[in-house]
Amino acid sequence: MLLGLAEVSIAITGFSGVVGAVSGKTWGGAERFRFINLTSFAIAATLFSFLPLAVFSYNVSEAFSWAMSASLLTMFVVVFQTNGFFRVRKLRGGEASIWAKWFLVTGSAIVAVLQLIGLTVPSIINATYITGILILILLAVFQFVVFVIRIFVRHD
Repeated sequence: MLLGLAEVSIAITGFSGVVGAVSGKTWGGAERFRFINLTSFAIAATLFSFLPLAVFSYNVSEAFSWAMSASLLTMFVVVFQTNGFFRVRKLRGGEASIWAKWFLVTGSAIVAVLQLIGLTVPSIINATYITGILILILLAVFQFVVFVIRIFVRHD
């Protein structure tokens, strides 16, 4: 399951690069913001998909592997969203819609809360971790769709 999620994340990252290269347009602040978000979420989903597998290979307990992975995912989401909050404040008023900002913040908060729930209820930690990765992928897909629409259907 984790390897499949990693493959999807890699595909999203690759397609976003192709779209960016093919567009041939100058990106505004909002397009750069979306591109950074989508590549960051996709790359994070890829890396965090591989993390439990890498830790398993060091002959540590399964519980420790999931707990460490969930802790690192929580820290990433909190740090990334704090950084994103300051980056989005630099955008001009209408460049990024309020619902898009809300969607990203809420999605990231859900990922963090899921990981904390998994850490407190160890019997479901693998399910909450995988769900968190799926949400990261959905956030990347959302950013990709908005990015493509804004790049190719620009309202100047």
